[in-house]
Amino acid sequence: MDIEAAHVHHNAKWSNEMRAQTKALAAALAAALAFTGLQPAAAADASALVDLEEAEYAIDSDNDGLPDDWETEGVVLHDGTELALPDWGVDPNRPDLFIQLNWMEEHNGKSFAPSAEALLDIVKLFDDHGIALHIDAGETYTNIPNYTEFHGGETVAYSQYYFADQITGVRLLQDIDTYLGDRSNAFRLGIIGDQIDRGDYTTGVALVGDSAFFVANNDQIDTDEQLRNAILHEFGHTLGLRHNGSADITRKLPRTQATPAEYLSVMNYDHEFTHFNYSEEGYTAEGPNGPVEVPADWDSLVLDTPRIGRDALELGARTVSHGAAPAAKASVAEASEAPVSQPEQTAPGKDSPAEAADVNVAANVGSVVAALAVLGIAGAGFAAMNGLLPF
Repeated sequence: MDIEAAHVHHNAKWSNEMRAQTKALAAALAAALAFTGLQPAAAADASALVDLEEAEYAIDSDNDGLPDDWETEGVVLHDGTELALPDWGVDPNRPDLFIQLNWMEEHNGKSFAPSAEALLDIVKLFDDHGIALHIDAGETYTNIPNYTEFHGGETVAYSQYYFADQITGVRLLQDIDTYLGDRSNAFRLGIIGDQIDRGDYTTGVALVGDSAFFVANNDQIDTDEQLRNAILHEFGHTLGLRHNGSADITRKLPRTQATPAEYLSVMNYDHEFTHFNYSEEGYTAEGPNGPVEVPADWDSLVLDTPRIGRDALELGARTVSHGAAPAAKASVAEASEAPVSQPEQTAPGKDSPAEAADVNVAANVGSVVAALAVLGIAGAGFAAMNGLLPF
């Protein structure tokens, strides 16, 4: 099950005109909030809209949402959390994805945990397609080097119906705050539990193009391989995929339209437990206005979300802050002899080249857009933004 959440693509070639568009976009969002009667405090992180002049520009060479500076120097988040990204094996020239998996405590002898082997299968699948997937699943599994402060694992209290009497999208947004906090600047979140709700035996629910999903390891899941595929399926929604392919493309199709069998992907319910892969080839769907070319899943993944690389306090974080052994320090003599590089000067009042300026629009609008989408707020508010965002 997917919940459509608006998302913003990073584009390394956006020009300075985007600054004006960012202001217009934020104004449209503010109008949307006013139109619905919501106060900013009622929307998740709505304060991100306030300071339009501080929209951050960052280079993101591999388009994974993490600025290059974060990947080469590490970063300190506003709550003091340090992400020692360069020591965790990231590469600014290869896309990196981080995911934290939490699951319910054992109940009546049933464990909701995935196996280390299943998670390794997923890591290898992404590696085969040029993407480094880093997983924090607590003591069960992690492939993150120099990473000793686990946040994943069996940390969720058992409840038979995880979303009972709740709006699923709103609960997932709350889970991001609860289990990730500021770490949502790098990590997506996956929760594994029992049923979604009474009488609901679907395999999960996720925010499309945002950072959270839930996998229902209920009585219908019989094997570890099925759980593995369900994780890959729901994770795919956060990467911008729907049950018939890329959300950017398939939103042109009626939601009631049947998914064709030739869409060979774990995202297709007909293949969810028999095909451990996203689609390698595209297909042609019949849309209301003619044929629609749906690309291969791997060619259309959205690696960044409105939260990834959104905001930080300062650069510089290494593994010593996470309990790992500190790197050997150079002697004073060695340090004094080391060459000192001077930063390249930029003429006052001039903007950096377009290809080195990536407007992180998500820093201003991401979580509010997601909240509006989940709450079903459309109409005038979204219409005002339609010219600026690729819905």
